[in-house]
Amino acid sequence: ASYFLIELPIREQRFRWMRNRIAWIPITVVITSAALLGLTATGAAARPRPNVFAVLRGILNAPPLPGATRVLMAGDSIAFTLVDTKMDARDDRLVWKRGVTIIGCGIVTGVPSSGGVAGTSQDHCAEWKTQYADGVKKYRPDVAALLLGGWELFDRTVDGKDLRVGTPAMENYLRTQLDQARTILTAGGASLALLTTPCFSVTKRDLGAWGEAERDDPARIRWINQVWTRYAADHPADVHLLDLSNVACPKGKFAATLDGETMRTDGEHFTPEGARVIWRWLAPQLHRIGAATPPSP
Repeated sequence: ASYFLIELPIREQRFRWMRNRIAWIPITVVITSAALLGLTATGAAARPRPNVFAVLRGILNAPPLPGATRVLMAGDSIAFTLVDTKMDARDDRLVWKRGVTIIGCGIVTGVPSSGGVAGTSQDHCAEWKTQYADGVKKYRPDVAALLLGGWELFDRTVDGKDLRVGTPAMENYLRTQLDQARTILTAGGASLALLTTPCFSVTKRDLGAWGEAERDDPARIRWINQVWTRYAADHPADVHLLDLSNVACPKGKFAATLDGETMRTDGEHFTPEGARVIWRWLAPQLHRIGAATPPSP
């Protein structure tokens, strides 16, 4: 019930209030705790009842397994669907993941537009800088993984300037934002893994049709990934490009299923099963980068 009523709507950003909230800890934990409390409160009185909050604290504060790379995943709701999933046992041994993902926000601000229609201002998304810095301080990652694109591929107006995808002005703006993200995420000595943006094929309209054309436009996806590629090439010392797009979209084509698993809930966000498929590729990549990174103090 928690998956269909709480987690799935969060993954697909169905509720407006969810799109501007920080996804530090899956809200399903709250629902689970309530359910466990209800079960223990109404169960047989003679049974010993577990300390629910102690169990939850153990889950949320579980330390990395020996040798695992500490990974901090940053980005928007698409990154959230990768953080908010259980990995295979092998991948748990390779990486210990935590997130500083913000629903409805990448690293851009201003007012996005779709088909010439202005959307809601994203100036509040500037809080990503504080949240990323807090995450670095709290989790002391060996590697920071940054997954963007859900919002960066829209034309937008920032500080009175119109920026269009595909133009040098937009690329310069994105590189400025990336400079800030790189500085923040690598402040503790971590390397930055910059993931390419996967292709989309919007299948649901829980948010309406606004934005579908841009996210379904292969030319925009190609351009944004060229921006990430050029940026990584210009910062070889601490930025590693990981081609998620090639994995999630083989030969540049949207893949509804991979390895027999349904990959997306709505053509954009990863299902739990799809996220595990991605981690089978991603965990070894991040562990390799972490192994070459000096340990955090």
